[in-house]
Amino acid sequence: MDAKGSKRRQLIVDAKWQFHIWRLTAGAAIGAGVVYMLMGLGAVMWLPLETMSGSDIGLIALVMNLTFFGLLAALMGVVCLRLTHAVAGPAMILQRAIDGLRAGEYHHRCELRENDYLKDLATAVGQLQTHLEQMAASDRTLRAGREGGPDSTGELAAARGPVAKNQPMERV
Repeated sequence: MDAKGSKRRQLIVDAKWQFHIWRLTAGAAIGAGVVYMLMGLGAVMWLPLETMSGSDIGLIALVMNLTFFGLLAALMGVVCLRLTHAVAGPAMILQRAIDGLRAGEYHHRCELRENDYLKDLATAVGQLQTHLEQMAASDRTLRAGREGGPDSTGELAAARGPVAKNQPMERV
């Protein structure tokens, strides 16, 4: 495989998160299988097959299968609920923070739980919030200086240094 293909896979699939999902799913399936085996063992120990009719054995098999699939569905539901909370919850928090940034509000913090996904993105959004907040504070200070505010003597502009003509002023 070429380097481009492996880079693409690294960018799309987070191996740690993928292993976590696999572990949860396999654990749920193995747990349901163990319960199924114990039910079968218990049915054979307490109800000898020689004493049962065909309809009794069929009923026991039906109950065991319904229990197995019901337990498997319940465990998969718990796994899916856990996964959606670990992904959808952080995504909603990030969406609120980004909406706040768009509205000029910098107080929305992206604090996620320990096992949540998207932590790197939340850290990046938090850094962006801090940077934009500092830029907004700097702009307010400069505007106050231009309008005869506390820095009407131009100390802030002098501290930034000379700006070449036709070049945008660099923001701090």
